[in-house]
Amino acid sequence: LLRIGCGIEVGAVQEATRELKDQFGKWAYVFAGIRMLQETPEARYRIVINEKETIYASGVACVVANAGTVGVGRLTLAPSVDVDDGKLDLFLLKKANIEGMFQLASKMMGLERLRKEENPAVDASQLVTHYSVETVEIETDPILDIQVDGDIIGKTPQLIRTLPQALRVVV
Repeated sequence: LLRIGCGIEVGAVQEATRELKDQFGKWAYVFAGIRMLQETPEARYRIVINEKETIYASGVACVVANAGTVGVGRLTLAPSVDVDDGKLDLFLLKKANIEGMFQLASKMMGLERLRKEENPAVDASQLVTHYSVETVEIETDPILDIQVDGDIIGKTPQLIRTLPQALRVVV
């Protein structure tokens, strides 16, 4: 498992047609995601973290990642995402607009800290929330499709949990 998502990410997976992928490679997902900015409505999320903390929020995308790489250049969901830490990283994108995408891109490139020092008014935490979790339960209103590593496999609600060291890799 690399990434599970609902909202904009599902739309990007669906909109990244074979023709787009043949023409633009992995960038097809970026172009499809930008197109989905205008078409993805906000959903209401109920997120339970580690069976303890419940968060209620509106947003346009929710992503649970085990690995930070997004497959386009050196972009990562966040520099702190570590495939070996036994945890998952939860991201909630609260708004789908150019400012939100700019702030998300800054976070993905590790520029968020620098940007805060230069201009405290630019703060990605206002649009993107990031949690490190062992379990997460995601419910949405309306019910949304869920994609896992590029395949749509179900709908919300979903319970996602880590199984540390469950996979033995032989090289």
